[in-house]
Amino acid sequence: AEDTTELIFKKFGLVIQKEDDYAHVLAVRPDSPADKNGIHHGDIIRQLNRVSTLRLNMYEIRRLFSIQEATFSIILSYDRFRD
Repeated sequence: AEDTTELIFKKFGLVIQKEDDYAHVLAVRPDSPADKNGIHHGDIIRQLNRVSTLRLNMYEIRRLFSIQEATFSIILSYDRFRD
């Protein structure tokens, strides 16, 4: 079975990590679905398919991504902070 972290990167082009609060984008693969939809390194993913990532652990976040494997479709709500 494929690791869900690898699946998220291969299918969506994202490397994410759960910090103290929300999920954070650590990397975005160029020309990936995430890149083409404007997701950037450092973005904070606040919602995943309308579910807040605040109270989700990393296992639950990966599971939400893996459920979307068949459709390659996911709804993200995120914030971007610039210096």
